Amino acid sequence: MSLFVLYESAAGLSLFESQARDDIAVKEIQASITDLGRFSTMMTLKAFAPFPSAEVALENMNAITDGILSPFLQSFLEQNVPSVKSKSKLILGVQEARLGGAIQDELKISCECSSRIAELVRGLRLLFLALRQGHGPIRYRPSSAGSGSFVFAFESQVQRQPC
Repeated sequence: MSLFVLYESAAGLSLFESQARDDIAVKEIQASITDLGRFSTMMTLKAFAPFPSAEVALENMNAITDGILSPFLQSFLEQNVPSVKSKSKLILGVQEARLGGAIQDELKISCECSSRIAELVRGLRLLFLALRQGHGPIRYRPSSAGSGSFVFAFESQVQRQPC
């Protein structure tokens, strides 16, 4: 079974493929987060799509928070999630359970929202720039940083749907 993880940031959307075993324990993931060499053997960047504007970034982040599949995210997933004969052989890890439901309904991709995914995303958040090595620089616009601050402030007021 292939596990891919969706990672959202103020700069754009990323899709990582997990090389970790299906039965890997959360404690093993937590231990690997502090070691770039070890974590990079678990996660490989497959695709990155920067937001074309602050408006698209904000629209996408609000949609994700509301558990809605935005046009930008839908296009990104359709272009980058590998097509397999049986979608049941592929799982997409997401941070938001409602978003996972929307992706399953619209794109028929099985989604997982669990403590394992939360820990993998925690590692991605910490090591994102290092894992992007060789994929070109991220061009942060001042508006992207502002979008990230706005989304953080908004999300701190809204409780996420637990996995």
